[in-house]
Amino acid sequence: MVIASYVFGTTLWTMSLLLTYLLWGGWAVFIGLFIFGIGVVPMAMLAIALKGIWLGVGELALLLVLSLGLRFWGAYLLVKIDEKTVEPQLQF
Repeated sequence: MVIASYVFGTTLWTMSLLLTYLLWGGWAVFIGLFIFGIGVVPMAMLAIALKGIWLGVGELALLLVLSLGLRFWGAYLLVKIDEKTVEPQLQF
């Protein structure tokens, strides 16, 4: 699950970078990455929303939810697995 979250996160970031560059150009990518520090994902969502491409906003939002959700779920599963393997070893 954690590895899948990184795949979704990389896809989200790459799509956002490309969409921001295609819709607003290099200056928006520069602003998103270096000046405000907010990244290209919000810039891409803003660019797509202002262009009226609502399906694209939904796709980026879905990738964001999948990326963060799978990362937290994977971390939860790792903690649960660790509890089940460590707990029996502690009992004498």
